[in-house]
Formats: sequence, structure tokens, C-alpha cells
Amino acid sequence: MQQNTQYKKFNFNQLDERLNSINQDNETIQCIDKIKKASKSKVYILGIVFVVIGYLAIGDDTNILRTIAFILFFVFAFRAIGAFTKTKESYIKEDFYEFYKTNLLRIGFVPNDLQYEVLGYINTDHIEKVFDEAYNLQADAIINITSARHSSSKVSTVGLNVNNNISTKVEHHEHWTGTPIKIISDQYHNYIPCSTFKS
Repeated sequence: MQQNTQYKKFNFNQLDERLNSINQDNETIQCIDKIKKASKSKVYILGIVFVVIGYLAIGDDTNILRTIAFILFFVFAFRAIGAFTKTKESYIKEDFYEFYKTNLLRIGFVPNDLQYEVLGYINTDHIEKVFDEAYNLQADAIINITSARHSSSKVSTVGLNVNNNISTKVEHHEHWTGTPIKIISDQYHNYIPCSTFKS
């Protein structure tokens, strides 16, 4: 059976090679430096915003700016820790994952000229978990990915006796399903390090 060469698979071995040669590969090191600079720039900007709002919050009687400054402090601390302590391996893995999500095929029907192996079945409550499960299975595509949404209401009574109030809480739910597959082909997606940070 002849295969359609438009269907490509991911070369996870290439990722392993990048990780194993990370200290000898000048291209990879330059890409990581580019990502670090972008991350640190965001941290610096966030830090400036935090300082300005913190200064304005000193004379704020409503506590609104103080609350915003408090939240910004934790966001700033979290971003700073990630930007200054993240390992080279983590940068490459995250970059490859973004490349994977961008190029992962979603196939609505199975073409006659496609040879593939079924890796399992995805059944989850969020689209990001679909990508996570497909990535962990090293899938090249997902067949018949579908989503369903529904809402449910929960009615409760708040208060006592004549002062009772009826409270209604509406919850929204998502349901995602799909079949991850590995494509039998000699064609590969070409992963370029720092593909998400090209200049």
C-alpha cells in the first residue's frame, strides 16, 4: 500500500540526541540563551510593574492596589525562580513540547493510504490533557478527536427560617476523546531548537 508522504511522525530520538549533546552543541546553547533572555526580560518588566504598584499602594486607603501588589509579588517570585533556576534540559523539553503541539495532526477521518498503529484511547476533561497524553505516548497524530460540553446546576439554601436565600451554582464541564496513533512512515517533522523563539 502506497503511503501519503504528507503524514509525518515525530523524531523523539532527535530530542534525546539534543539532550545528550546539550553541552557540546553550540546551536542548542545559543537557542537556550535566547529563551533565557526572553524569560528574564519578562521578569524584569514584571518586577518594575510590581515596584510601581507597590509604591502607589502605600497611600491606598481602599487596599485595592495592595491586593494587586500582593498577587504580583507571588507571580513575580514564581517567574523569577523559573527564569533563573531552570535547567538547560527543561528549556529544550519545553520547546520541543510546544513544537509537538503545533505540528500534531488532528485527523477527522482515516485516509485509505495511511498506515498506522493505534496507541490507545484518550478520554479526558481538558484539551491540554489531550496533548499531554498524546505526547507521553509519543503519538504522531490523533484520529477523531471530539469534544462535548455540558452544564450542571446545584441549588442550595443559604440562611435560616424566613431569611432563607436560594443560591444556584452553575458548573461547566468539558469532555475530550480521541485515538492517538503512530504513523508508519520514513518522513519526519524537522525539529529546530528554539522553534518558538525565532527572531
